[in-house]
Amino acid sequence: MAHSVNRRHLQFSLAGALLVVTALAVWLVSEANTVHRRAATLRQFQENGATVIDQPFGGNWGHARFGDPDKEPSYLRELMGDRSVFSIVFQEAPTPAEILATELFPEADVVYRTTPVGR
Repeated sequence: MAHSVNRRHLQFSLAGALLVVTALAVWLVSEANTVHRRAATLRQFQENGATVIDQPFGGNWGHARFGDPDKEPSYLRELMGDRSVFSIVFQEAPTPAEILATELFPEADVVYRTTPVGR
């Protein structure tokens, strides 16, 4: 006896497809918003005198890592223009708003320089 496939099990509704597409669009907009916020925050840090380092230093400097490299931006966010940040170096004591903003960069070391360079 031939087993017939019930076509009803293979069908999906238009409402179900729209629900999946909507959920995907909401997730993509959320990722794009994160990329935009990170880029704007980096620009603000640099305008206020902070140094943003994208790559680890060459050589064996014995640099202690405080950020979590496992939390670097996903491949999709890199396609959207996001970039991984290795370190953010503030030249003077950061404001509370800047400290909160560094939470957007869990992969980065955040360094506060307490003495001016050259002293």
